[in-house]
Amino acid sequence: MKVSQLRKFLSDVTSFVEASGAGAKILGDLDKASRCLDAFAEMPIEQFATFLAVAEEYRRTGTVAAFLNPPSTKTKPAKKPAGPKVAKLKGPEGIQAAIDRYDAFYAQAGRKELTNELIEAEMAWLDAVLDKAALIKVAKQIGVAKKMTTKGDALDALKSRALSYMETAINTSFA
Repeated sequence: MKVSQLRKFLSDVTSFVEASGAGAKILGDLDKASRCLDAFAEMPIEQFATFLAVAEEYRRTGTVAAFLNPPSTKTKPAKKPAGPKVAKLKGPEGIQAAIDRYDAFYAQAGRKELTNELIEAEMAWLDAVLDKAALIKVAKQIGVAKKMTTKGDALDALKSRALSYMETAINTSFA
């Protein structure tokens, strides 16, 4: 069975839901879900189920399990030249600038404009412009209560905070 058949089944169910008097929002949600399956139309259901499991793992953890991404046997491409250096933020003004930028970034999560790529880019920026002590101070001033002893701890806490807020915003929109 292929995903195209699953899409047809969902379309058929939508007809019954409409006949039962469901509201426009429910019908729109079902139609949107059905249309989203188009990109996977030729994929076997078993492969699609695996894809969904990987997507859920990535949504929850931000990583994909190693067994789903076997190491490549291909030769690795040459490293790209390093981009321009980013100036480090220092002192109270630098910390406040980082807090202001993170707050603006965090607000995007509530408007469902945040993607995993944007989260990763923001964490990379914070990592590049702040030293360990400044990054931990930013995380604490933003409201992270977790004990942090490394830059990685602080970045993980800030990323987790944004992902949690994004997930809450998404879940509330479907409630």
